[in-house]
Amino acid sequence: MFNLDKDEQLRISSEKIALADEKIDVANEKIVTLENDKLDQDKVIKYLQNLTHKVVSKFLKLLDKDEDATQE
Repeated sequence: MFNLDKDEQLRISSEKIALADEKIDVANEKIVTLENDKLDQDKVIKYLQNLTHKVVSKFLKLLDKDEDATQE
């Protein structure tokens, strides 16, 4: 194996650090995207839960009315 001079070693090390920094930036972007996706999904889930609650409460009111009508 050949010996590299200090300037060449420094250049190679700097390139490796720059590449690692790029990978960290990409990873951070992915994290932000995943966090935003989760926030959007949480909003949709909350909306669907509220909608389900409204539908079920209306359905129960209809059942109560049907039961009242059959008891007369």
